[in-house]
Amino acid sequence: MVPAPTKASSGTGKTKRSATTKLVSSNTRNDEVAEQAALRLRQLASSLPSELITSILEFAACTATENTAKLRLLCLSKYYYERLSPLLYSTIALCSSSTIHAFATLVKSNTKLARHVRRLWVGPESSSSDLITALSPPSYHEAAYITDMRERVHTSVRTILRSCRKLQDVALAGELLSLHAAHTYGSACQPVRLTSVNPHSFVGGFSAPIFRKVRVLRIVDTNLAFEEADEIRTLADLEWLIWSAPKDYGDMNRDTNVLRRLLQRPRRHFTDAPPAAPTIGDDDADQSAETPAPTPDTSGPTTGAVTPSPHPPAHVDRTAELWADLSALELSEGLAPARPSKNDKFRRLTIQTAYARSTVFRARLAESFPLYSGPLSPPSPSDTSGGLATGLDATFEDLEREWDPSLNVPTIHPTALAGMVLDEWDALRDLINNAAGQYSNLSMWDEGEASAEVDAGNALRRQRRLWERMSEVGLPEAIAR
Repeated sequence: MVPAPTKASSGTGKTKRSATTKLVSSNTRNDEVAEQAALRLRQLASSLPSELITSILEFAACTATENTAKLRLLCLSKYYYERLSPLLYSTIALCSSSTIHAFATLVKSNTKLARHVRRLWVGPESSSSDLITALSPPSYHEAAYITDMRERVHTSVRTILRSCRKLQDVALAGELLSLHAAHTYGSACQPVRLTSVNPHSFVGGFSAPIFRKVRVLRIVDTNLAFEEADEIRTLADLEWLIWSAPKDYGDMNRDTNVLRRLLQRPRRHFTDAPPAAPTIGDDDADQSAETPAPTPDTSGPTTGAVTPSPHPPAHVDRTAELWADLSALELSEGLAPARPSKNDKFRRLTIQTAYARSTVFRARLAESFPLYSGPLSPPSPSDTSGGLATGLDATFEDLEREWDPSLNVPTIHPTALAGMVLDEWDALRDLINNAAGQYSNLSMWDEGEASAEVDAGNALRRQRRLWERMSEVGLPEAIAR
């Protein structure tokens, strides 16, 4: 005989049947909602020409910046996936270790997508990003998982840079541009624009083969080392250097000397220059011959012998004096003599820092270099970038027009940053270095409860937004298409 069902067994069966019924009904309702939404979309799309729909989606793909928005556009259909992929993958921002690893896996398995990438940002965008920990300076007592995280990030970045062979614009965190990392990327891609966001002040390895064709270099770093200046001097095609130093402190003598070493030009620019024809009176000409005119540039020592012209112009003596000063600087700093610069195309040096520091740079460098036309003024309150975008709307044609071929030296363009930009960068430095005020101007916290707290992550977001706005700046037409 079959035993009669108990209350427990009959109750369980009823519960399972009711749960199954609810699940089926729930799925049915979801399917109905999805079908209704798809029907409304088809009705809306049916009233528009297909060419117009494609144009709208292409515009959305060109203006999309967030990865979630790009993913939605890629999931529309197979046709639009093929049509929109070159636009959606042209600009890639990787702001966490997980996105870096995922994108490295994608480009390694799909080389066609890797060829679509033209612009690449790899670095943290907020103070909560795990890349701040992964790309911190190595420490002897650091945890093993941090070391492993750093190595995995470096491996994935190498895969990406070697796979994306048509990159034209690259923005990397400072650790990814350090001397030990940059020389491992090979030379598969040759970007023309390079951005370094470097709150840790790593010495950049700009002499790496991957940066051989860089024409525009933007460095966001409070300090430039003498060794870094020597690395920048190896960029043979560099036309525009933008040094963004968001700080209102530091040794101005040292920073000026670093820039002088960076700006040393080949001595041939001064030794063989023909003397200018006198256009003034005899008395004035005699007086000008006795008083040497200031040189338009500073120059560094070279290893080869230099044969001056039989009748050198008056400013050669001033140049030799500056050479002697720079040689004494190298000895006092314990530096090797600067190698002859490979670059004859250097057009402009833009310096972004506090207003007081910009004024000092302008006064000291004006003795040896031409200055950008226009007075120095604080940033406008309506400038949402805080002065970071000032003067960055130039093109290569603008640089060529302002450059004086008779001098063959770069134009100095100091600009001022807003106080909020300086405070945000100080807060970021405090956060990543655990300095507890070592790098901060602590007077900002003495205003009582009314003082606003500074967002350290906004310093990184500003740099990301500025990088996105500069998408067409400095790129020639053949590359911008």
